[in-house]
Amino acid sequence: MFDISARWIWHGGEALPNEYLIFPVRFDGVKGKKYELTISVDSQYAVYLNGEFADWGQWGDFPDYKTYDTIDLTDKVKDGENLLEIEATWYGADTFSYRKEPAGLIFTLTADGDTVAVSDGSCVYVRDARYMREGVQFTTPQIGWNFRYDSTKPLPAAEKAVETAKPATLVPRPIKKLTMKPKKPAVMLTRGGFIAGKPGKNFASEAQSAYLGYQRFIPRPTLPSGGVTVKGENDGVYVTVDLGEECAGLLDMDFTTTKETRVLVTWGEHLDDCRVRSDIRCFCDEYIAHEGENSFIYPMRRLGLRYLQVFFYSGGDDVVIRYLGVDETDYPVDNSGTFVCSDNLHNRIAEVSKRTLLMCMHEHYEDCPWREQALYNMDSRNQMLFGYYAFGETEFPKASLKLFALGVRDEDGLIDICAPSRFQRTIPSFNAIFPMQAAEYLRHSGDKKFLREILPKLKQVCETFEDRIDDTGLVRKFEDDTRYWDFFEWQTGLEGNSRNTDAPVYSLPLNAFFSMACAGMMYICDQIGDDDGAEHFAALCDGLNAVINNKFWDSEKNEYYTYIVGGVREHKAELSQALAVCCGAAQRERLDACLDILSRTVGGVDSGLAPVPPDDDRMHPVTISHLVYKYEALMKRPERYGRLVFADIARVFGYMLYRQATTFWETIDGGYAFGDAGSLCHGWSAVPIYMYWRYGAGYRIEDRTIAPVDCGLGEIKAVPPKGLREMFE
Repeated sequence: MFDISARWIWHGGEALPNEYLIFPVRFDGVKGKKYELTISVDSQYAVYLNGEFADWGQWGDFPDYKTYDTIDLTDKVKDGENLLEIEATWYGADTFSYRKEPAGLIFTLTADGDTVAVSDGSCVYVRDARYMREGVQFTTPQIGWNFRYDSTKPLPAAEKAVETAKPATLVPRPIKKLTMKPKKPAVMLTRGGFIAGKPGKNFASEAQSAYLGYQRFIPRPTLPSGGVTVKGENDGVYVTVDLGEECAGLLDMDFTTTKETRVLVTWGEHLDDCRVRSDIRCFCDEYIAHEGENSFIYPMRRLGLRYLQVFFYSGGDDVVIRYLGVDETDYPVDNSGTFVCSDNLHNRIAEVSKRTLLMCMHEHYEDCPWREQALYNMDSRNQMLFGYYAFGETEFPKASLKLFALGVRDEDGLIDICAPSRFQRTIPSFNAIFPMQAAEYLRHSGDKKFLREILPKLKQVCETFEDRIDDTGLVRKFEDDTRYWDFFEWQTGLEGNSRNTDAPVYSLPLNAFFSMACAGMMYICDQIGDDDGAEHFAALCDGLNAVINNKFWDSEKNEYYTYIVGGVREHKAELSQALAVCCGAAQRERLDACLDILSRTVGGVDSGLAPVPPDDDRMHPVTISHLVYKYEALMKRPERYGRLVFADIARVFGYMLYRQATTFWETIDGGYAFGDAGSLCHGWSAVPIYMYWRYGAGYRIEDRTIAPVDCGLGEIKAVPPKGLREMFE
């Protein structure tokens, strides 16, 4: 805990975006005592003890839920004088995972519980001049700053820190800290000289347009190593390393140059362009190396990647490489659960599904580790649900749900597009998923206390949707496109493009999601003893389902339409059929009609991103993000469609494996989606691991029974992780 005398501190002037400060603390250490550092910072920190990197990682939070870490430094303390250095950076700009708040650092260092040092006006700081603020851009708007670091610059003299007013309610970190592994082994794929590219919009463009040479070498070296020499040519040398699989971690470099050398570091998930695709955003940092040995870890931002490509502007001088790569930073999950069946393709899909989930779990759930690292309701609903089975994990989803609850806005009762963030525009359909994922958390954890805590926020979100139910009985579209993105999935007609019409617009997906939200709220209220709430939401759910059936169903074609625009039904999608089933609107013969439609196509293979004429009458396929709804719908009739569903999993996810995927992609287009910015690791795509456990192994959480379904997988041997096993005990 913090000493009562600890205060928030910073420098005395105006805080500047992307500035770095070092707070040195000297103390006399005694081996055998337990040393703990309690720390919180706005925005990010790294801790060094006697020059050794010790820990890092502020949890993303809100001012009224400002988290602190307690770090055990015992093993690194030596007898006599010790130097603790806390490096802190202030982002000073909103991102998708950070809300701009006043800069500040607060800490307490203890030995066997006795206070050794605290943050107050007696502390000093050093401006870390090695980090340059000029010419620095965002990696992406979602992630935040790149870095420019000049290792040749000396540090200025220390200055006196100033106590600062920073409103914050301090609470302990709600989840475990990330673990950092040693340098991840990497293979040096290519190396050679290069001719510098033209300076463009950023350093990434310069690297992307460089002319690359090639120096043949057999065998290809494995890093880390004692030193691999790359011969200098033209403007310098480049090295491309393969980390072997999608991973996430802190940039780590160890090399020797013969002179001061500019270094550009680029990273990515593939080599589809015969190089790292760095300039699709700004996946490039700049490091100025000093003469001699350089060893550098950047602790303020994770990289999500498989490949690292580094350019040394050394001219004709050689560079000796000992390591280029990352120190992996994984969340410590229970990975003991195993699912094995008679089909090795499905076994591999199960393994890759688990890794996909893990690579999208760090401080909170994140859509992808490479491009965004952001927490969305829809993405995280999938990740939470799949993770209950893959890892038996309930602590992590609870923390992310807490962030959503804190992010509910007073002005309109909706959550910002991500949490924690501060952006005006949000996605209504994702907000409707919040009560659903909260109900699923309760179902899997039994944590009624937490649901009572966030119930007012859940009701506030639902009231926003309920207030938009007009005399049609449907939730009307959120019309202000500057504030609300009418997005459902990356499919033609469902991606949220504005409609040039003054007529009211209603969509089946939005109403179905709210129907499922009401069903979730009914369950929550019933479990915590809110009888009036349970009755209210049950009536809402039934009413919505009746109107969905009445308004969107075409009795001649035996299918649901997606939209009603000015009283006219339009657009057909597998998603609409699946959601009509999942929300309970489609019953009896309509249920069978929907399942027949969904069984005709191989879901997920067509991304739907190619333009389609406005009068096209095709049934738009569901994409990977919402395959779970299609599969859940078809499993309403497992005896009829069970084998088809799992054959579809083999086709869709096997397609990626055959193309060397080590995690599953955002869409089936892989890196070519979204103007060459598609992610090759997306948490929402881990649906197979859920299907294997829920249906293949038969773990039915709703009634705590184990009832496998015939899925065509042959003999199944499933050992659940501890958390999942306890749910069934």
